[in-house]
Amino acid sequence: MRKKALAVVGVVAALFVLAALVFVIGFDANRYRAQAQTLIASRLGRAVTLGQLHLSLVPFGIRVENVEIAEDPGVRTGRPFAHANELYLSLRPLPLLRRRVEVQAFELRQPSIELVHKPDGRWNFSTLGGSSTSGSGQTALVLDRLTITGAQIAVTDGGSRTVYSDIDLQVDNVAPGRAFGVVLATPLPGKGAPRLTLRGTAGPLAQDDFSTTPFDGTVGLDDVDVGAVLNAAREWHVAAAEGVSGTGRVTMNVSAKGAVGALQYNGKATLSGAALNVPSLTQPLRVSTAELAFTGDTATLTRLAFSIGKTKAEGTLSLRNFTAPRVEFQLSADAIDVAEMQSLLTPVAQTSARPAQAGAAADQSFLMLATGTGRMTVGTITNEQLVLEKVQAAATLDHGRIRLNPLTADVFGGQFRGSVVVDARRVPATFEITSELAKVDANRLTSAVTNLRDVIFGALASSARVSASMGGADALPRSLNGTLSLDVADGRIGHMNLVGELGSIAKFVTARAGAQRDTPVKALTGHFTVTNGLAETDDLQATLEEGTLSAAGSINLVDQRVNLRLTAVLTRDYSQRVGGTRIGGYMNTALSNQEGELIVPVLMTGTMQEPRFAPDVKRLAEMKVRSLVPNLRAPVDNIRDRLRRVF
Repeated sequence: MRKKALAVVGVVAALFVLAALVFVIGFDANRYRAQAQTLIASRLGRAVTLGQLHLSLVPFGIRVENVEIAEDPGVRTGRPFAHANELYLSLRPLPLLRRRVEVQAFELRQPSIELVHKPDGRWNFSTLGGSSTSGSGQTALVLDRLTITGAQIAVTDGGSRTVYSDIDLQVDNVAPGRAFGVVLATPLPGKGAPRLTLRGTAGPLAQDDFSTTPFDGTVGLDDVDVGAVLNAAREWHVAAAEGVSGTGRVTMNVSAKGAVGALQYNGKATLSGAALNVPSLTQPLRVSTAELAFTGDTATLTRLAFSIGKTKAEGTLSLRNFTAPRVEFQLSADAIDVAEMQSLLTPVAQTSARPAQAGAAADQSFLMLATGTGRMTVGTITNEQLVLEKVQAAATLDHGRIRLNPLTADVFGGQFRGSVVVDARRVPATFEITSELAKVDANRLTSAVTNLRDVIFGALASSARVSASMGGADALPRSLNGTLSLDVADGRIGHMNLVGELGSIAKFVTARAGAQRDTPVKALTGHFTVTNGLAETDDLQATLEEGTLSAAGSINLVDQRVNLRLTAVLTRDYSQRVGGTRIGGYMNTALSNQEGELIVPVLMTGTMQEPRFAPDVKRLAEMKVRSLVPNLRAPVDNIRDRLRRVF
């Protein structure tokens, strides 16, 4: 009995196979061409042309040659919406027995597709499928699956046509007014044929404005070459990737949700061993490691380690609003060389130190677009000979204007506290400094920021409010403007023996005469107004063991030229030791006040390296005529207030 049952089943199976062979041999698919053409056209709402039809068993359906789908009647490109050498129609088998064709799925192989953004804001594909029912009563386009493989897709938007190749697309559950599943894959250049894959659910399709179509899905990359990702981003018109190339590896898994035109991103990405060539930099930005997390419209970088030139840095950074970036950061760098950093920035068309004129092309670099706050620490910052160490600052970014306030640092054995504002909108960049200095090596500082070298020695305290530009070696002193004060304790003035020069002018003998080329000072104080590198003062005063020297005039910080009027008031004891009123220059080059102090007015010219001294005959004459002779108790007041009226 059992054997008979098996025999019956075998016979039935054989009959089915025989019937299928008879069906395939006798089946002429082309007899259904007109019906299929009409059916597809009614489903798509577009004119459709089909070539020869052939029955296909795997997958079961019809293979169609030379398929063409007409363009939206409102679009004139001179090209069809789609053309494919082959279209596979996956058919439901049972309706065929009733001589009816029901399409279950479409598969377009290596088609050429034209996507056009129309002037009314809609895309040409938005009219595919028509309404829910056609005029003939046929149901609109409904498919279990639409598959496109190896497509060449041309996108025309705003008059620009861009072609993308080898695109794969799978859409499931296609029907008007319903959400549908989508898988999009595009190749990336590199070893192992890497691909960027997008998966998710979209729709219902917004017919009037595709950008409002909902989407919820993910974008995935697995250990892909950075250069390949950048190439793909540029092809898809991602603004941040324009002009950027690079190497390295990236892994990414990011979800995107919301309207297509305003997606919110969430996910993670890792970057390693990357070298990025950015248009605004002359050398690659090298990223050793970085972990990137997306949350809404915010991206956060952690474990960030990068280098540019000789500078190595690490830290964290968060970025909100990609079109108008708002950043928050914590960065630590080992060393920054200002001259090197300037050389790393690609020069722009502007050449004068002024902001871009109204109407000029806007600088779209990240620095010019960004605002934000953060903190930074730097081991050393070097600008020519100026070296700041252990730098700590709170930073504010404002569209190319960088404010570091407060900023603290060690500088030449002392301390700096204040603020620095860098204006990178100007070419060359400018900076403004407000500072308080304490116990700074005066000679090292003045030698670093001016051309006055080996002139002032000692521990410097100073207040300054100055601005300058970042250029070559002479750019800083030439562009220096502002006000500053100095207070040097227990120091010396180089390249000049002031007491010896006074002895030569007033004709008295001093122990400091001879080859000695500097002047010890107990204190050196004064205030300066600086204009394009020319420092002017009316209250410079040096306290010596022998008395005081008050000065008014100017010192050129660029070429060291000096033009000062000095008034020396020697102590009574020292005056008596050198001869008092019996000195050779008394009443000719020197006077004496009621306290018995010798007064010697002097003109100082030449340079700070090679100064020249001469008697100030005019001032001496005015003193004698008007009986305006200063003393040690108020030498500055007498000169600044009373003698100023004379000259």
